[in-house]
Amino acid sequence: MTTLMDTGSTATESRSLERSFEVESPGGYARTVVGRLAYFDEEAQTYMVLTRSGVLVRVPLRDITSSHGVARRGPIVADALSRMSRLRNETTVSPA
Repeated sequence: MTTLMDTGSTATESRSLERSFEVESPGGYARTVVGRLAYFDEEAQTYMVLTRSGVLVRVPLRDITSSHGVARRGPIVADALSRMSRLRNETTVSPA
């Protein structure tokens, strides 16, 4: 089951803030993922995080070593959607 993260209500404002996740996989690969929580995949026990560049990244719960909120830097979701729309328009071929 997938749980969407509510980003439209002031009561859940903290869920829409950017978060930084320190992640280390069992193979030793360490990385930092920064973005907003898009949804939680309960079956996979994985957060899907929308990064600043508009990419959805999997963050498995078992691999998170730490997490904290990040100060807002602007409308990340609007920026990401705008970038995705521009890319789609650039790669779409109009019928002649």
